Amino acid sequence: MSKTPQMQTITLHKYCANGNDFLIFHTIVEEDFSSLAVRLCDRFRGIGADGLVVVLPNDTSAQNTAYKWDFYNSDGSRANMCGSASRCVGHYAFSAGLAKQRHSFLSGAGVIDIEVNGEIVQANLGKFHSLKKLGTLKEIVLLWDITEYMTKIQTSQTSLKAIKESKDSSMDMALRWAIGDFGGEELDGEFGRDFVEESEKLARDCLDTLETLKNSQWFSLNTGVPHLVCFLPAHLLPKARDTAQAKPILAILRDKFDANITIAHKIDDKRVEFATYERGVEGVTLSCGSGMAAALVVGYRFYGVDSSARLIPPSGEPAQASEDSNGCVSLRGAVSHIATCIVDEALLK
Repeated sequence: MSKTPQMQTITLHKYCANGNDFLIFHTIVEEDFSSLAVRLCDRFRGIGADGLVVVLPNDTSAQNTAYKWDFYNSDGSRANMCGSASRCVGHYAFSAGLAKQRHSFLSGAGVIDIEVNGEIVQANLGKFHSLKKLGTLKEIVLLWDITEYMTKIQTSQTSLKAIKESKDSSMDMALRWAIGDFGGEELDGEFGRDFVEESEKLARDCLDTLETLKNSQWFSLNTGVPHLVCFLPAHLLPKARDTAQAKPILAILRDKFDANITIAHKIDDKRVEFATYERGVEGVTLSCGSGMAAALVVGYRFYGVDSSARLIPPSGEPAQASEDSNGCVSLRGAVSHIATCIVDEALLK
């Protein structure tokens, strides 16, 4: 159904795991809550969250699980699985008396096993699949399209006042610098010197980044949801809340492959930092559980990372990710119950 189910009030529980925040409630009514998810997850006009989790009773096909869920991204789209949310919902179900300390629930990606020990929750996400080595960026997409798009966005966002206040012809010259086609034109006076120096610096930064990106190896796999993974130097990790405008190359890859884009950096054999540009959020989130799993799998197989390592998201709140001999990946870390929220009719219409 397209309309939000009619409810007068609803009690939500807000949880956080490694920087990912979610709104959770349980009901016996299985409906389409996508429009409600958009309103509730809005960080300005709603409560604010990365996603909405609806806990539902089992059906006859899931006899060995305590419940099932419907997971909605903040834009109302559904996702089969979310690693961070699985730990939050496990804690919620145990605290609410819906499940035991050790239990399983049914996600769209299959059965998730949960173990709750105080605020520490472990979720076994099951086996990853469809791991492929894709090659370098220049073998995946048309580099020129990315170069042009990335350059225009980065140039338009530079803090150089002269560029922001310049006429279109000056902006065109900055763009030509940034794509290596200035053509030997000269600018006179102090403005010209500053303009050229900043444009050259911008060009070097853009081209250095692109050179690293186009020669780096990319991998695809599914850890409950599809991911593209690339290991890069630490300074190229995206920042939390980066959007398509700030990181256009991630948006292009996300659209082309319909996957989350995870950029990782190996600190040492037991520590990996990472950031994920997520579908449904369309930006870099503070954390991503399936991204942790994806970074671990690729790091373990191709970059000398241990099979159990500390994964550090942009939030700085790490979790332990482990892969067993069967290829099953688990995540273990703290979750926090942030608030209990009673939402009235105004947001439910």
